[in-house]
Amino acid sequence: KDLVLKIALADDEWENEIKYLNKLTKYMKDNPKKDPLAPYIVGSFKIGKQGFILMQHAKNVYPKALKAIEWQKVGNKTPVTRLKLLPELKRAMKRLHKEVGIMHGNMHAGNVWFAEVPVGNEGKTKWKAYFADFGRSANYNVAKRFKKKLSNTHKYGLMMNKSIPLTIHDNITQDMMDDDDVMREYFAAAKNKGL
Repeated sequence: KDLVLKIALADDEWENEIKYLNKLTKYMKDNPKKDPLAPYIVGSFKIGKQGFILMQHAKNVYPKALKAIEWQKVGNKTPVTRLKLLPELKRAMKRLHKEVGIMHGNMHAGNVWFAEVPVGNEGKTKWKAYFADFGRSANYNVAKRFKKKLSNTHKYGLMMNKSIPLTIHDNITQDMMDDDDVMREYFAAAKNKGL
């Protein structure tokens, strides 16, 4: 009940996700006192053209959490409520980049999770951010040199201020979005909403 089996086409994006989940799992095992950044991977296998990844359920990343949900479901899908959590997302993203060396590459509100965890004994809580779906991830420093597709842009709905250029991923056939560009537009949207 604590694990999920992700089933997808066993393509380059599936292999890429396994690579980065293994890297994250190693980091989290080596740093057990730090907040987790993602579900851990248990294993992976292929049957024909199908790929399978057995991993921790995202709802169980923080075992003592009162609530663990996708960012898109925070605050009844109201962008303003979600955007108020940006400082915590920025903290987690900085750790993912600097401590683990991973660019997420597809940081929409369904791939970002938040857990509401108790703090102290007075009934106070704090939100903690973490990530799912690492199929478009890359080495952070290498990804900063990937070529931008200036003619092809994308925006994650009302969460971003404006569209940003997609980046050509060197290792998979899918394009990615630079995390720093996405965060800049998330904060610009928050500023436009008076946050």
